[in-house]
Amino acid sequence: MKMKKHHIAFALLFIFYTVGILGLSIPALKDIFLRLTPANLLLTLVVLTWGHQKVDYKLILAFLFAFLVGFLVEVAGVHTGLLFGEYTYGDPLGWRIFDVPLIIGVNWFLLAYASKGAASIILNNKWLQWGLAALIMVLLDFFIEPVAIELDFWDWTAGHIPIRNYFMWFITAFVVHMGFGIIGFKTNKRLALVILLIQFYFFIALNLLYWNM
Repeated sequence: MKMKKHHIAFALLFIFYTVGILGLSIPALKDIFLRLTPANLLLTLVVLTWGHQKVDYKLILAFLFAFLVGFLVEVAGVHTGLLFGEYTYGDPLGWRIFDVPLIIGVNWFLLAYASKGAASIILNNKWLQWGLAALIMVLLDFFIEPVAIELDFWDWTAGHIPIRNYFMWFITAFVVHMGFGIIGFKTNKRLALVILLIQFYFFIALNLLYWNM
């Protein structure tokens, strides 16, 4: 029986992220796997592009929109401290422009794609769909934050995660999803769900790992 693309995507991403969890759990390998974080996100983007229905102008526009909105909001956040709270990025996420890693824009697109697909399975109304997708991204950020701090992806100046960080995540995510709607961008729902589940699997596993250490 021929395997469908979303099944292959799940297998590939499960292997990628499971190896990542194991590598980050072994002290002797941790630094190596930290440096591979941008590569892992780029591999996820490659799998997404391959598994999506087709590479067309809507996919490219959606990527550019999510990338630019996410990246520019982060630049404003880092330099003003007014949006998410005061924070700085560490070295593991790679090359930075204006003190923000470029890979952050890629991550905004990946999470927006995944949450949009999941929300569209549940709701048809576009406004409710955008709101649910934004809430899904906030929920995922709840699991991302402790891991990001532990791995020095970023660090909060106050020593704790400000509540306004989650509000700003919701607002930014909502704007991204609204942009997807204006573009008329549609996800591969099964692929999106695969990516979302893998993200939750990865960050929940690392939370459990570091909580027990």
